[in-house]
Amino acid sequence: MRGCCAVTLPLPKVLQANSQPVLVLVGGPSGSGKTSIINSLLSRYPGVYERPLSYTTRPPRPGDTSGEFHHTTESHILELLGANEIPTIDRVYGNAYAMSSRSIDIIIESHRIPIKEVHPSNHAKLRRTFPSLLSVHITWIPGDRESTVERSDRAAADGSYYASFSLAETDIVIWNDHKDSIDALADRLHHSLTSTLCEADRFALPSEIDRLNTAGYTGIAAEFSEAKRITTRNFHEMSTPFFEKSLQNRIADGACCAEIGPGRGWLRNSFTWPHVHYTAIDVSESMLKAQPADSTILASARAIPVRNASFDAVFGSLIDPYCYPAALCEIRRVLKTGGLFILSSPAAEWAYGLRDGDGLDKTRFVHDDGTIAEVFSYVFTLEELSLLLERCGFSVLASDRLLGNALMLGREISPAITDSASRLGVAVSDLPIVNLAVVQRME
Repeated sequence: MRGCCAVTLPLPKVLQANSQPVLVLVGGPSGSGKTSIINSLLSRYPGVYERPLSYTTRPPRPGDTSGEFHHTTESHILELLGANEIPTIDRVYGNAYAMSSRSIDIIIESHRIPIKEVHPSNHAKLRRTFPSLLSVHITWIPGDRESTVERSDRAAADGSYYASFSLAETDIVIWNDHKDSIDALADRLHHSLTSTLCEADRFALPSEIDRLNTAGYTGIAAEFSEAKRITTRNFHEMSTPFFEKSLQNRIADGACCAEIGPGRGWLRNSFTWPHVHYTAIDVSESMLKAQPADSTILASARAIPVRNASFDAVFGSLIDPYCYPAALCEIRRVLKTGGLFILSSPAAEWAYGLRDGDGLDKTRFVHDDGTIAEVFSYVFTLEELSLLLERCGFSVLASDRLLGNALMLGREISPAITDSASRLGVAVSDLPIVNLAVVQRME
């Protein structure tokens, strides 16, 4: 795997491997727990995270420290901006805020992660200075917010802003359903951050992945069929025995199951399922309209708006669009302890026979009119895939690599498969094409 490192390594080695400085900004409505979660991170992972010094025009509050806040005037903050001592000025709830550029640099130079509560409206502005910035959002499951006592000015401002806020603007989402402790939420954020940072040179930012995939799959949804997408059909045919056996042997009547990225419903329509409650989850509303599901959720795989431990099993047929750490950590969250993630994914050996250079992690669909829809497609060897899943909190129960000899005799074979084999100089029957795995959420 290119540029991988284990999450068990000391975090300084993770940061030394990154080519760009990392800054983590945490946003969320008032009362969502962001300050308490950051405080827990600082306490539970000393030497890993640190808040940079901030300047603010707001009055001091109980708990403010001189190492974190410098209370000053509007004119002084403007002077700091003119001297390039702060990257931006953020205005929230009638006050001005700014982080010290030098303080951020010192934290990064010491191989720690600067992390700070910053209103989401300012994340994009700061990303222009820190391109590898990670935007974290802490919020409640929709309709599940507990009543909290808030100052009326913040409550009113929050209501106005978050009414139109989209999670697509952020990279990592932490759902606070008020059942986990603050320390447990801090641990979850730490796991998501370290998993993402370990692979920072391999994956695009989660928000960037979502933007491209949403546009690409929405555009191709009406034309996405087994008849037109021969490569997809071949992948499905090869993995049919695996999914059939998994449904028969691993899923019980009454199970609560989800499928992420169900396409046009191949997995649900092609097999005899036990009596389960089936939820389809997709980032594309157009794809969801075709689903034979008990319920549907329009959401990214990295931000699924359900309670922790909601599903007995999650299915993923061809998971390459969302096979990245933030999404895999979220899938683990929504699984019950002992729950299964049952998946297939295109093999890297096949894909790299077709893809070159900057296109190694993307694939393209050709529309009927000849235009191109491009989406992310993260592929791995079976060993790499297993390692990534383990780093994101899964235990691998079973895995397999399907070669071209698993293609159905007498069926049309996609030129994408024969061309890959030809370019690699191997017989189609010897070409690794699809990876399969059953993994389990372990505490």
